[in-house]
Amino acid sequence: MKLTYKFSDLDTSDIENIASCEAKHFSDACSEKALSSLLAMGAIAVAAYDGDTLCGFGYLSVAPGEGELLRIAVNEDHRGCGIGKEILSILHKRARALGCGSIFLEVRESNLNAIGLYESMGYTRIGIRKGFYKAPREDAFLYKKDLI
Repeated sequence: MKLTYKFSDLDTSDIENIASCEAKHFSDACSEKALSSLLAMGAIAVAAYDGDTLCGFGYLSVAPGEGELLRIAVNEDHRGCGIGKEILSILHKRARALGCGSIFLEVRESNLNAIGLYESMGYTRIGIRKGFYKAPREDAFLYKKDLI
C-alpha cells in the first residue's frame, strides 16, 4: 500500500505535536514556547502528515542572504519514503524566494542517514564544530548549500 503524504506550513496548531516529536528525536528538544517563538520570528517551517499523523517536520531561520536549517526529523516508521528530501526541497524553495543565497546546518558526525540526505541534496561539508553537541558530547559537521 502506497502512503500519500501532505506537506504544509507549520502553524500554532502543530506546536504540541512538533514538541512531542522533538522530544523523541533530539536530546536538546525545543519546548512549545521556543517553537512558538520561532514561528513568531518568521522561521520557515514545514510539516508532513499521513492523514492526521505527523510524520516529519523541518524548520529554518532566515537572515539577510542566508538561512540556517535548525531542525529536520522524520519519524522512524516513515523513513525511507522521501519525506526528508521533500521537506528540504520545500524549505529550499521558500528560502530562495526570500532571498537566501545559501543554507547552513550542523549535523552530528554519527548521524550518517542525515549526512547522506544532505549530501544527496547538494550540501558540502565546510567544517567541524568540536564538542558542539552536549548530550551526548559529540562533534558537529558544518554543511553549506548554495541556493543560487
